[in-house]
Amino acid sequence: MAASRIPPATLTLKQFVRRQQVLLLYRRILQAIRQVPNDSDRKYLKDWAREEFKRNKSATEEDWPAPPPPAPCMDEWLGREHPSGYADVFLGHS
Repeated sequence: MAASRIPPATLTLKQFVRRQQVLLLYRRILQAIRQVPNDSDRKYLKDWAREEFKRNKSATEEDWPAPPPPAPCMDEWLGREHPSGYADVFLGHS
């Protein structure tokens, strides 16, 4: 079997995509922090964000909490007919 041409430290596609998402999140946080008018608050938040990202640098998806349960169907909240029959209950209809 021929040796792989991919270096062992190369990220998988899933890891690459997650890394891009994390970098985008970090950029968005810094953009939001730039909008803070108070200089000392802005510095505090920037330092906090930097430390949190450094602290969680080695975190994996297994370390993340479980996702929240799904939200109720919008049809139920808007009163549209829904196969579950709950729309009438939410709106107080019998």
